[in-house]
Amino acid sequence: MKKLVVGLTALSVFLFAGCFNPVFENIEKEVPLAKGKIAGTVNSIVRFDDAAGAHLVCSNGETVFYKNCGNTRSLNGDSVWISAKNNSFTGVAYSYEQGEYLGQYILKTAADDKYVYVLTVEICDNGDGETSPSYYHLYYADVCPAENGEWVWTPVEGAQAILNEGGTSVTVFSTNDVEVSNRKAFLRGSKNTIYKLDSKVEDAIDASDITMGDGSSYSEDKTIKSALSLSDSEVVFFTTLASVKGADCYYYAVDDTSSKAGTTYNNTDIFMKKNGEAAVQIYKPRSSSGKNDGKPVMSLAVTGDYLLFGCGEPTSSVTGDGGIYHLSLGKINSESSQAPLSDPDAFVTNADATLTQYYEIRSLLVEDPEQLELDASIYASITFKTAGNSISVSYENKGLWAYYPERGNWNRE
Repeated sequence: MKKLVVGLTALSVFLFAGCFNPVFENIEKEVPLAKGKIAGTVNSIVRFDDAAGAHLVCSNGETVFYKNCGNTRSLNGDSVWISAKNNSFTGVAYSYEQGEYLGQYILKTAADDKYVYVLTVEICDNGDGETSPSYYHLYYADVCPAENGEWVWTPVEGAQAILNEGGTSVTVFSTNDVEVSNRKAFLRGSKNTIYKLDSKVEDAIDASDITMGDGSSYSEDKTIKSALSLSDSEVVFFTTLASVKGADCYYYAVDDTSSKAGTTYNNTDIFMKKNGEAAVQIYKPRSSSGKNDGKPVMSLAVTGDYLLFGCGEPTSSVTGDGGIYHLSLGKINSESSQAPLSDPDAFVTNADATLTQYYEIRSLLVEDPEQLELDASIYASITFKTAGNSISVSYENKGLWAYYPERGNWNRE
């Protein structure tokens, strides 16, 4: 017999709430919820192109999924996401016969202009009834999919030693640029060093070659979490998960509470940096009684008319700090706007009624960032943290969601 591991992040196991959810029951009366195919914790959604065309790739920890860009799903239609066949490694399951966990859990996906990468982990029972990471693996695949439908995952040469030299900060991330030539992928090793990914990894990127996107100086005590390509040869790095490139600028959130030039910035604040100009703060949530009323920004995406941001904080025990929000680019770019915006704009879709403050918005992606929000295909992965049953969240809603203009609302994928 085997018992399945229902979900892991890089360092934690999530507890799931019960499925009774009157909030979503009311929403479903107005917008019937589709049956989701990609359920679970999705930590990234990445772009990848091959000879067959442009694709999106993600994983829920057990399976890698992909779809062809341009394919959308109607309310009653089947999911347009395809499960990638994989004979290279198996998902995590507990073997009562052997008394241990077998297989590998997919922590995160990344991609560059040549390969899709998956970071996986074997887990073990630490003796007190909880699980912990025991050994990491990194694979790449160069086709999406192979002719027989199977993805052939090959270990990245040189990665094992970097991943398993001690420490638990390992991850992969990519610039996820719309331009294929600008797509780069990186590995953050267990010693907090950064490596450019390929079919093999060798030397870490020299500290002098790491440019921070917030204008600060890089030091090895900084934990890099994301990167953006300004061109095919220029990359900037961030200590926040939330960064995205716009038409002539890029946006990023502050990673944690810090002080610069006598001003305190929180991880609720968003900045914009235009080419050749200094960064400016564009969003600072309204404060009351000396308290910042905003929520920690976890993900960013941009359309032709809005900057979307997803909130949540996995390491916090606070619930209600999540949700999806957006800011008008017209307001952001207005010459009359001398101070940061303090209130998000209202949605005309069901975005804030479905991706509510009780859900962490782990990742956001707009398929074509030049399209207006209502005309674009937009994806979001959501999860939650709670103990026991909750009327605010539902395990059935955890996973990948999408907005398609053809159906005009957000729904499960």
